[in-house]
Amino acid sequence: MDFDDYKVVLYRNHPDGWVAEIPAIHGCHALMPTREEALAELVEVFRLISEEHQDRNQPLPADTTETAAQVRERVAEMIELADDDLLDVMRSRGREQEVLDMLDEPAAR
Repeated sequence: MDFDDYKVVLYRNHPDGWVAEIPAIHGCHALMPTREEALAELVEVFRLISEEHQDRNQPLPADTTETAAQVRERVAEMIELADDDLLDVMRSRGREQEVLDMLDEPAAR
């Protein structure tokens, strides 16, 4: 995998400067005074880690970092599934009650 195959997170670290990191790769981060320096240093850190993995015949980990949009999409899917499940439960309980009502009717007569 190449550097461009990973999501990079860049954020301000007051008062020391900027942090650039690839969350999917343990230890792949850089702290520098400017954004540009942090990103340039991150490229070098990635290269060193990548070489280390190659020397050990180990692949780099896959990037499983999710963006906020991806997380929102997954949450929306989970809510939709939960709503569907709730409707199924409510329908089942309604049917159960209908059966119980039918069973109670002869006793009431």
